[in-house]
Amino acid sequence: MSDDTDAAGQTNRLAAEKSPYLLQHAQNPVDWYPWGEEAIERARSEDRPIFLSIGYSTCHWCHVMERESFENEAIAALLNRYYVAIKVDREERPDVDRVYMSAVQAITGAGGWPLSAWLTPDLEPYFAGTYFPPERRHGQPGFADVLIQLRRAWDEQREEVLSSSRQITEAVQKMAAAPSSEVATEVSLQKSMQLAFERFAGSFDADNGGFGTAPKFPRPSVFDFLHLYAEVENQPDALVMCSESLRKMWAGGINDHLAGGFHRYSVDARWRVPHFEKMLYDQAQLASSFLDAGRLTDDAFFAHAARDIFRYVEHDLSSPEGAFFSAEDADSADESGDVREGAFYLWELDEVAETVGDELPLVKAAFGLRSEGNTLHDPQGELGTSNFLYSALHPTVLSLEFGDSTTEAKTRLQAAKERLLERRSLRTRPHRDDKVIVAWNGLMISALARGAALLQEPRWALMARRAADFLLSAHEPGATLRRRYRDGDWRYDAQLEDHAGLALGILDLYEATLSPELLVAARLLTEQMLSHFSPEEGGALYDSPAGDEHLLVRSRSASDGAEPSGNALACELLARLGALLHHAPYTEAARGIVRTFSAVLESQPQAAPRLLASAAWASNDIAQVVLSGPLESAPKSELFQTFWNVRPRFSVLLHVDGPTRELLRSWDHVAAEMQPLAGQLTAYVCRDFTCEAPVNAPGDLRAQLG
Repeated sequence: MSDDTDAAGQTNRLAAEKSPYLLQHAQNPVDWYPWGEEAIERARSEDRPIFLSIGYSTCHWCHVMERESFENEAIAALLNRYYVAIKVDREERPDVDRVYMSAVQAITGAGGWPLSAWLTPDLEPYFAGTYFPPERRHGQPGFADVLIQLRRAWDEQREEVLSSSRQITEAVQKMAAAPSSEVATEVSLQKSMQLAFERFAGSFDADNGGFGTAPKFPRPSVFDFLHLYAEVENQPDALVMCSESLRKMWAGGINDHLAGGFHRYSVDARWRVPHFEKMLYDQAQLASSFLDAGRLTDDAFFAHAARDIFRYVEHDLSSPEGAFFSAEDADSADESGDVREGAFYLWELDEVAETVGDELPLVKAAFGLRSEGNTLHDPQGELGTSNFLYSALHPTVLSLEFGDSTTEAKTRLQAAKERLLERRSLRTRPHRDDKVIVAWNGLMISALARGAALLQEPRWALMARRAADFLLSAHEPGATLRRRYRDGDWRYDAQLEDHAGLALGILDLYEATLSPELLVAARLLTEQMLSHFSPEEGGALYDSPAGDEHLLVRSRSASDGAEPSGNALACELLARLGALLHHAPYTEAARGIVRTFSAVLESQPQAAPRLLASAAWASNDIAQVVLSGPLESAPKSELFQTFWNVRPRFSVLLHVDGPTRELLRSWDHVAAEMQPLAGQLTAYVCRDFTCEAPVNAPGDLRAQLG
């Protein structure tokens, strides 16, 4: 393809890709390349700098930059004349994104998407940022001017550019490096947990829930840690921070009150005005957070909230093969055909009135609707007179205000919501990113499995099993796990988070169903994970597999952001599976991860809350509960349900019978010789290699579990 911009209607190289994000750019006049040898070789042979653009298909500001700059013929001509332009879907290649996001943070002190980076032909960054407007605006330099200035610097100040790129690369490598094993120490876990709790308590918003100020992100890894801390340290304030935050989030506009599911974040402090995209990893983690809150408070509200999330995922994010799609966009077309953020979810009051009729006063009161719009807290003022739905009044208050019983008010409101949902379904839906990411599917499998067992909903276990079967059946035993599936195509070697996330999801599904083949799969995935990601010196695992010569650095990271770190997932997996299988190397590998990140956990534990929770698994004695004997089905077994009803925080569940007994014998597992009493299902509770007397009665098991 020449340097000239494409003629209208023509496509560039991205048309041959499967990524929805790359395909969104396939008709840009920019001469885009996907990340790979062809683009890099051209940059080197022609001595051209590289412009690298990283984003994802449901990213609002990625769409804005495309419309303003990448569809602009003049800007495309600059890119094509002066650079080799490369597009990367960050969700397909988190390893590439991780490297250059570190560069953005090193240069600007912040990060985000779209990520814009300028690289030498040796892939070293010499400048980077995020969104650039096409021309200077609000103090930001114009993208066209930046392109010209950075190319001029490449031509006229080469030595300075190369010196800068080396310095930035060294900073990136330093940010990516885990502490060496020589300085890794045993963690004072109780002190680290106390420090993390104090820091979260210090940033807790007691009025609105959540942590910090606007914009507010859910960050479920924080709930993971605080729920654990509340339980193991008997700390009620930690539980209050979680339960109040989850309640306020559910009541806010960040929750889709019609179809279920949570939007990405809130632009205001009260969770009212959402950024409207929906991500699978948020649904999975928040469902688990609501399940934990319900288990610890015995409040049915939290189970109801988890069910809403599962309903949304089942209806809107489930693939025909049984796996789960990645996301839904924030942007969609309104009635006039204009694409804008939130168009699918926003309401004008007259449309609501037309839809719900006589129930308008109830609906207005319930959802805080106003004729002038209720988006007053939209800081950018772009939503006009529109309304979004949030829970403005508690059902009890509604019943008093409208003279009905609480049950009648709920029934009337539910009927109105169904009519609004039906009306909304006639609109143009947001774009759905229909690729399957293994790591995120693992998180969803975990949530569904736990929900199935805790709430006795076998249907969710079936959903989780369909997803697991699809992901496992696509890979022959021992074959390299791939990260992304779309349209019949598996591609890209899996990352640490894929191996650990899927194995952990399958382990949760095993404990929810006790199907022995799942235990075999979890062990095989764990062996592959250790084989592909363990450094020679031991300790924390690499985030990406070896062998990519174009990757500047293999990082070993601990921070938990919107998604848990791969090392956090791996640490919990290794600790739990090590206890379940009595396999000391797994247990020691989990503790090695904790030792590697001891400095982080001791000085900045709030940056790694999921890893801190996993470290507690690695550092505590884990109770092994063995069910021996015939099992009709897991959800129908009283002993099984007793375990899930009163499950201690640090415990694992194993079933022994028939073929499973032979499997465990082949693994030299002591549980293989645990026999049922009188031919009936029997529970053995073991701690620190000592087992209590076997029991058949649920009450006796409950007493032993404490």
